Amino acid sequence: GVRGRVRVSASSSALVHTLASDLALFSQNHPDIRIDLEELPSVETITLLMRGQTDLGVFVRGVNTSGLITYPYSQDRLMLAVRKDHALSGHPRVKLVHLLDEDFVALEVASAIYRLVTEKVRDLGHLLKIRVQVRSYEVMCQMIQSGLGVGILPGDALRPLASALDLILVELDEVWSTRYIDIGVPAGVERSQPVQKLLNALTNQTNHAGQNGN
Repeated sequence: GVRGRVRVSASSSALVHTLASDLALFSQNHPDIRIDLEELPSVETITLLMRGQTDLGVFVRGVNTSGLITYPYSQDRLMLAVRKDHALSGHPRVKLVHLLDEDFVALEVASAIYRLVTEKVRDLGHLLKIRVQVRSYEVMCQMIQSGLGVGILPGDALRPLASALDLILVELDEVWSTRYIDIGVPAGVERSQPVQKLLNALTNQTNHAGQNGN
């Protein structure tokens, strides 16, 4: 019964925020279209798009998107996750400069959050003190709950998981803590009907007069 196929690559941040539920809804409305989903860091998603090895990518804004057409999709807010007994658990917000002596539980090197946080720490003249490096937010939260360090993650999307593990989310008092997530498709490539249908559904528009060709 499958009449079409769309290859989608997306970052972990996009998936945990809104993409997973949006794709599930699309599949319910279009059971004849198969979605092949691969979770990849934003940089790798961009590479696949430029090589024509995926049809649609969802990634964190800030990477080079030359050769792609991009559309704004959503945004998330990075927050600090700590145990309830941590000294910062009672603070409403915290700046990065006050975290330089903390041990961090971090995502893998290729992740957008890792690249962003390490860059901002270097701007302050320091190196991020990484105690544990993991590949998923679930494992990150478990390591934080075990007392191995603190972590920076998309707070709005992961609040239920953090709450289940008795973690406290503290706002990051930084301009860059709000991140924007975009959808990208290759420029100059004729899109199939299934790809166009998914793109329309995710961007909530029937015409793309406001599209941005980078």
